[in-house]
Amino acid sequence: MLTLRRRLLVPLAAALACLPAAPAAAATYVLRPSATYPTFSSWTTSPAGADLAGVLDDAVTRPAAPSVSGDYVQSIGAANGQWVSTYLAAPSLASGETPTAARLYVYAQVGSMSTLTFTLWAGTQSIGYATLPAGSPAGWYTATATAPSSATAAGHLALTLRVDAATGATATRVYAAAAEVDTTGAPAAPPSGPAPAADTPPADDVVSAPVPAPRAPAAPPVASAPAAQIDATAPLLLPAGAPALPVPLACPAIAAGGCHGTIVLRLAESAPREKSRSRRARARAARCARGCRVIGEGRFDVAAGKTKRVRVKIAKAARNLFAGGRTVRATAVVTTRDATGRATVVTKPVSIRASD
Repeated sequence: MLTLRRRLLVPLAAALACLPAAPAAAATYVLRPSATYPTFSSWTTSPAGADLAGVLDDAVTRPAAPSVSGDYVQSIGAANGQWVSTYLAAPSLASGETPTAARLYVYAQVGSMSTLTFTLWAGTQSIGYATLPAGSPAGWYTATATAPSSATAAGHLALTLRVDAATGATATRVYAAAAEVDTTGAPAAPPSGPAPAADTPPADDVVSAPVPAPRAPAAPPVASAPAAQIDATAPLLLPAGAPALPVPLACPAIAAGGCHGTIVLRLAESAPREKSRSRRARARAARCARGCRVIGEGRFDVAAGKTKRVRVKIAKAARNLFAGGRTVRATAVVTTRDATGRATVVTKPVSIRASD
């Protein structure tokens, strides 16, 4: 019986040697910036005029540090929601290779009175982000992300850098950025050692254990849609006698189909009362200050990567708030909806002043 078993194993081993290699457990791809979105913002590059992707694509791997002498993108001073964005190079995945995890990391330092948010996108979906507080020293920082939903999604990754800073803030700088994507199902390299002897009989008491069925991957969390942002730091000007306030809204370049939604202005403080104003005007202002919280509304449609002045109609009961060139503090509530109807809401304090 043993001799017969050996005779059968010889051709079987030869046949197995011709089979393709089994898939490996995992692989990791490092994806660096490859193309810059055209954008609006207070960010600048050093050297001046350099391409954003070219500045951030340093060929370094953590924990090694990139060069910090004249090769970075920075934002200085007041900046509310100012952002820049770049595509990441697409990985060359083999057939059947599936993303299992992703991370975005940046080498950055954050100035005083500032925060830096860096976000990883798969198409139009935000799959991970992190926010660094003011004063974060130069170093590597990581945002853990949900795995791209498919190999196709892994080929459409992008990153955004957003800074929020008060007047007088010192420089926030980013020197390098990249993403890592882990996969499973990559072809394995052929074995380098000699094959086991074909005439070695298996032990009679070895029993193959059943292979458990793979678990289905967890569904990724619902991500927010790219949102329109108010592109202004100075007071918004209401033209004299005009019924509507022009508000500059910027739509991220990664917003597929553009940005569509509504903007609402809500009064942030009670209107000033002066004896020189008429009783009727004071009554209207007081009524609006107590309960007429919405002082303006409008709708917007802004193309991706563009900035557009959107007309926000000022309520009649609120127009007297701007009499005499007064400045009114309000909260702008910008609601952006994607193609599925999912909403992303961004609020921003604004100052509004009637122009002469």
